[in-house]
Amino acid sequence: MRDRTLVAAALTAALLLAGTGCSGPGGASSGAGALTGAWQLTSGADAEGPIEPGDAFVTLIVDGESAGGRAACNTYDVEITGTVDDLTIGAATMTEMACLDDGLMELESRYITALSTTTSAEVGSASLVLRGDEVELAFEPIPEVPTESLTDTDWRLTTLLTGEGPNGTASSVTGEPTLLLTADGRITGSAGCRGFEGRYDAHFGEITTALDVEAADCPAEFVDQENHILGVLGGFRATVEGDQLTLMSTVGSTGLVYTAAAAGS
Repeated sequence: MRDRTLVAAALTAALLLAGTGCSGPGGASSGAGALTGAWQLTSGADAEGPIEPGDAFVTLIVDGESAGGRAACNTYDVEITGTVDDLTIGAATMTEMACLDDGLMELESRYITALSTTTSAEVGSASLVLRGDEVELAFEPIPEVPTESLTDTDWRLTTLLTGEGPNGTASSVTGEPTLLLTADGRITGSAGCRGFEGRYDAHFGEITTALDVEAADCPAEFVDQENHILGVLGGFRATVEGDQLTLMSTVGSTGLVYTAAAAGS
């Protein structure tokens, strides 16, 4: 009999206001209600210069009097009071997960500091801009998870992605890692040596999972690859273009590229 080890993603749903029905911008006139929506940081600036999220997933989720999101690595919640012309965003309460990427740690620190110095907001149907003394943060609505084109397809892993931009690398894979997400919320596959199965949840532009991973003595050449794959599958954003699926971790600069099995045969 094979033992199994539970690999669970961080429980971000509570901080990200899962179940509130908040799926896009809108707005009341004061407090957190004025900023209601699910927003993703696109650019910003502070006294040190530009704040560029790059591939990092930095969000602000606002529903009624509740607000929080993901600050590149950790999740946070904040209190928002006042009006769009006289806004106060309190100090953030955050999780304390270590960010292995130094760039993410710096981005997270600068974003949270900038957010707390916001004094006004400009809210549009497809944009949110927060401003303060020497601070500006620009957001756009978080795109929906492309579950219709993602699910019920047998995906075959072709590439491991590490880093971003010109310093990023793409590596080949060992074995035949696979992935299948079904419309009813199940996820199954292989990381090359060990198989896994579990459930996934799509919310606010990202997918989080709870996986059961097979216990097995795998050859040494699989260890780094499996850590990479399972790390990304803990929480990711998904993009589907034709027969190619790209998953990018929401807590680091790692990713996976899959091809639809039929197309790759």
